[in-house]
Amino acid sequence: MLAVLISLGSLAFVHGQVVDVTTSLDANTLPVGGSTTLRVFARVVPAQQASAERIFSWYVDVVNTNGSAATANYGAMLKTTSDKDPATSSTGMPDGANRRGIYDTFLNRPGAGVSAPVELMAIPVTGAAAGQTRFRVQVGTGAGLSSDFLVAPLGGGAPLTGGDYSLAEASLTVIGGPALPNVRISVSVTNAAGGAKGVTLNFPTQAGFNYTAQYRDQLTGGIGWQALPGAPHNSGSAFQLSTSASKFYRVLVGGGPLPNTRVSVSVTNAPGGAKGVTLGFPTQAGFNYTAQYRDQLTGGTGWQALPGAPHNSGSAFQLSTTGSRFYRVMIAPAN
Repeated sequence: MLAVLISLGSLAFVHGQVVDVTTSLDANTLPVGGSTTLRVFARVVPAQQASAERIFSWYVDVVNTNGSAATANYGAMLKTTSDKDPATSSTGMPDGANRRGIYDTFLNRPGAGVSAPVELMAIPVTGAAAGQTRFRVQVGTGAGLSSDFLVAPLGGGAPLTGGDYSLAEASLTVIGGPALPNVRISVSVTNAAGGAKGVTLNFPTQAGFNYTAQYRDQLTGGIGWQALPGAPHNSGSAFQLSTSASKFYRVLVGGGPLPNTRVSVSVTNAPGGAKGVTLGFPTQAGFNYTAQYRDQLTGGTGWQALPGAPHNSGSAFQLSTTGSRFYRVMIAPAN
């Protein structure tokens, strides 16, 4: 395998930006101590895809512009799609908060990066202190390789080379305050009159957070998650009397540095006496926004999500024939 790389190095390269490199973070906002994953992708540029067989090899650096705000765990780097052959790969060399000279091949992955982006690596990231940083991917340095990308053409011939890094940057904001606590729920079930079951949920709580025990009758479809009576359940306990054959439970933990959100509502007339209700609200990366409604504030069916949740575009719409309806927007960390 190493001999193949050497022989390619002796060919005349066709230079240009033949690979688009992109990056993303699973969450762009973290509390101190929170974690996310930096992902790096590559794809042959559209103009070269018809003549490309695969991305043959890659060689890049990862730069963290503010290592005091967030740390990247390069030792836990995953290269899920590359060959990872010790003779033709490396997880790079440390350089402060950065990582230099990461490289690998796709000899065992025909078509890699041609019709769809291929993931080069996934790196865990942890928030260290309040602040902002940018993770930037650039041409590899320090390993002495000839090119950042080699793309094998269909039918053989000289490889195409070079990467476009204009979209290879992801920003991360670390906000002060504690990370959401881990919660382990214990459930006890007792028999009650009429064949009902008394379900008690117990869980540890931490000051500064709100705990809401919720239930639903099926995991997909039907009515969404609804709060058990007495929410929030900051005592660490919640109870429900149920006659359902099966029911699902969870505890939603809120609090901490969620963004302030002001919701605007516009109402338009629609055919048949219906009303079109549009909710608009600002959004912030790293959070999920779910617009919800109910027909009465107490009793009846609880809060239900509007279609298309989560509504991270900052807009949600509903066509309603109800005389009155109440709306709200729920915000939760995305990670």
